[in-house]
Amino acid sequence: MIYSALLQCSIVSADKTGGGIQLNHTEAVLAVSFGTSYPETCEKTIGAVEQDLAAVFPEAPVYRAWTSGFIRKKLRERDGIVVPSPADALEKLHAEGVRDVLVQPTFLLQGIEFDELKETLLAFLPRFDRIRLGRPLLSEARDLDSVTDAVGASFPQLGPEDALVLMGHGTKHGANQVYPRLAGLFQEHGYGNVLLGTVEASPGLSDILEQLDKKKPRKVLLAPFLFVAGDHAVNDLAGSGSDSWKSAVVSRGYRTECLTKGLGEYPEIRRMYLEHAAEAVPL
Repeated sequence: MIYSALLQCSIVSADKTGGGIQLNHTEAVLAVSFGTSYPETCEKTIGAVEQDLAAVFPEAPVYRAWTSGFIRKKLRERDGIVVPSPADALEKLHAEGVRDVLVQPTFLLQGIEFDELKETLLAFLPRFDRIRLGRPLLSEARDLDSVTDAVGASFPQLGPEDALVLMGHGTKHGANQVYPRLAGLFQEHGYGNVLLGTVEASPGLSDILEQLDKKKPRKVLLAPFLFVAGDHAVNDLAGSGSDSWKSAVVSRGYRTECLTKGLGEYPEIRRMYLEHAAEAVPL
């Protein structure tokens, strides 16, 4: 289980994990995630990306930081595990004499978490020679195209009369515009039976149910469009409660199957984070 604040990964061949991606030298890599209290999905997603980064930075230690104070507190009180915030991690790096840091977030959007991370990094910038920041998963038009194809092609079990419903998080930030754009791209790229909604923004569950009632699929596969398959995937998507997406779809009479697999489990998605790290820009 990869939960330590300082991730000392075994070195993996870049040809196996990084696909030959060559990254510029740095003294340390800081992998920043929102976090999760679910150990299994943590290892398969956050831990997997950290290992991939360690593979393409064989001489630089990979450090972990999580932005969610709630999750960090829960782990500390429940498991005795201490994961630092980005600010705490940067303090540690500075105290250890590190002066060149590459920061790669596992965020999906350039939203609230990314804005706050960037503010933190700018505040620490005078104390380092260089801080480079890689972009989140869905930052540019080419990212959206790549993710559309990576996810759309990952469900060979989906029949022509079936539907795949992806549940994203959603945000009040302007970056939420990515979700309706992606929903359209699935249609444009030939994945007409893929629907994308969000828990906390638009398009929402009501929009998804309306589209399902128009399509009337034989079966509905529910899957998270989230980096980790944590609480939202387990409860909001696949939970047995009356307010879960699964319950709502089942109540419409559709045969339903749930797949709790985070985006961080897709090798193509993790490779995109490596590419974004390779393109990280100095602040």
